Amino acid sequence: ERVIHELLQKRFLTKQKRSLAAFHREVTQVCKAQKLRVPARNTVALRIASLDPRKVIRRREGQDAARDLQGVGGEPPAVTAPLEQVQIDHTVIDLIVVDDRDRQPIGRPYLTLAIDVFTRCVLGMVVTLEAPSAPIYCSQR
Repeated sequence: ERVIHELLQKRFLTKQKRSLAAFHREVTQVCKAQKLRVPARNTVALRIASLDPRKVIRRREGQDAARDLQGVGGEPPAVTAPLEQVQIDHTVIDLIVVDDRDRQPIGRPYLTLAIDVFTRCVLGMVVTLEAPSAPIYCSQR
């Protein structure tokens, strides 16, 4: 355990980004040199997995990568009742609409859904060829 812990700090949590196999070989070499029992590869993998992922990313890839791993605003507020929070999302439908007469492509439609966060029910749906924007949906109310 001591050898694994020391080598994790000195050899694994570095910018060189050693693989599990390479790190296990180093642990094996040090344990054999000190006449200690060699830990199984799975044991070493479990010790690595038990580390804080933010710390691992920060030490191996840098502060910017660790910052990218964090969420922007933390935890969203808890929703305790229906219609307390509704989320709206837009997506392009994987379909090409064609003209009735000429059979010429017109474009790909957009699907907009309004979903109640508490009940997960679909409250509304719009399919349109116009790109989604707030003024369009507000004017349709």
